[in-house]
Amino acid sequence: MGKKKTIEKLENIENPTVSTDSIDDNEPLQAEKTPKPEPIPPTPPTTPTIPEPIPQSQPQSKPKRKQTDAQKETTVKMRQKLMEKREKDRLERERLLEIEKKYLEEKVIQKALSIKKRQIKKHKVLDEIEDDDTPIEELPIRRQPQRNYQPPQPQAPKFIFV
Repeated sequence: MGKKKTIEKLENIENPTVSTDSIDDNEPLQAEKTPKPEPIPPTPPTTPTIPEPIPQSQPQSKPKRKQTDAQKETTVKMRQKLMEKREKDRLERERLLEIEKKYLEEKVIQKALSIKKRQIKKHKVLDEIEDDDTPIEELPIRRQPQRNYQPPQPQAPKFIFV
């Protein structure tokens, strides 16, 4: 639909022409209801329809401008540098990942050693207790006495009269 037709439709909507001669005072103001036509059931197509191409009156775009030899060489150099940079970045990431793995492995080994040392110390303490002939009930239990901490009481102000 063209611009002119759209503009004409908009003008008709804005300025409707209604004649007052055809309106009777005795007629009802409601519009009459017209029965809707029954919908026609769609028939299944027997053969698939192929949309026909729409002929174009104008070419799609201008033909692309050809690159000069210098531009082609520059593009090739740029792509080579880009590939080298990507390879360098990939190697750097791999190197950093290896360093991080080694650091984590060292940390895990240190933690495992400390846990193993604690277990050995516990076993030594248990072995010492088992070597003693003292019954378990007689072993001294070390308890720290509870400290009753009382905050200092604020002193009453002293008045000195001169």
